[in-house]
Amino acid sequence: MHPTANKTTPAMKTSRRTFLTGSAGLVLALHLPAKGRAQTTSAMMVEGQFAPNAFVRIDTDNTVTVSVKHIEIGQGANTGLPILVAEELDADWTQMRAEQAPADAVIYANPVFGLQGTGGSVGLASSYMQMRQAGAAASAMLVSAAAQEWGVPAADITVAKGVVSHADSGSSASFGELAEAAAQVPVPIDAPLKDPKDFVLIGSEGVTRLDSEAKSTGKAVFTIDIYREGMQVVSMIHPAQVWCNGHVFR
Repeated sequence: MHPTANKTTPAMKTSRRTFLTGSAGLVLALHLPAKGRAQTTSAMMVEGQFAPNAFVRIDTDNTVTVSVKHIEIGQGANTGLPILVAEELDADWTQMRAEQAPADAVIYANPVFGLQGTGGSVGLASSYMQMRQAGAAASAMLVSAAAQEWGVPAADITVAKGVVSHADSGSSASFGELAEAAAQVPVPIDAPLKDPKDFVLIGSEGVTRLDSEAKSTGKAVFTIDIYREGMQVVSMIHPAQVWCNGHVFR
C-alpha cells in the first residue's frame, strides 16, 4: 500500500483552474489554495518535468497521464479516474497512463474527508466532476490551439480517439502534436461537459485496466519493493506457544 497524507484544509474548489506550462507539453491542474501554490512554485519544473500538483499531463509523445490521488488497493482507482479524464478529452484509451499521486494533503485532498485518504467507497464519486472538468478544460485548449494554427473556427473542429480534426480543410493532429501550442492557450473557466448520452468510455465494458499488465508481470512497484541504503527490516517475532483461556495454541 502507498503511504497516506496528513490532515489538510477544506475541499478544493474546482470552478477555476491553474495552468502550468513547460517543454514537455501540456499540464493541467485544478485550482490550488494559496498554501499549495506557495509549496510548489519554486520547484515547478525540473528538466522538463512538472511538479506533481497537476492532475492531467499531455506529453509530446502523445501520452496522457493522470495523477491518481486515491490509493489503488484493487478497487480500480488507477483506471476509474483516467476514464473520467479520457471521456471528456475524447482520448484513445491506448494513450492513457496512470501514476500514483504523491503524498500532498493540500493538493490531493479527498473532499469528503478533508484530508488525503481513500476509503468508504467515495474515491470515484468524489472525483467524478473534478476529473471530468480537468479533461474538458484540456480538450478545449487543444481545440483552441488547433483552431489558431489552422485558421478555422473552433466550433468546426471535432475530437475523436485522440485526434483533433477539421473536416473541411482536411487538417488533423494528435494531442502530442498540439500539446506545446495548447500550453500557450488561456485556461477556460467551466469548460462545457459532455451530455451523459454521449459517453463512450464511462460505463463501457470494453475498457481494460491500466495497471493489469504491470501487476501481472511483476513490473509494478509497491511499498514493500522499496529499499534504501542502510534501511533495516523489522519482523514480528511470535512466541512458540500462547496460553488463552486455559488452552495452549502452538
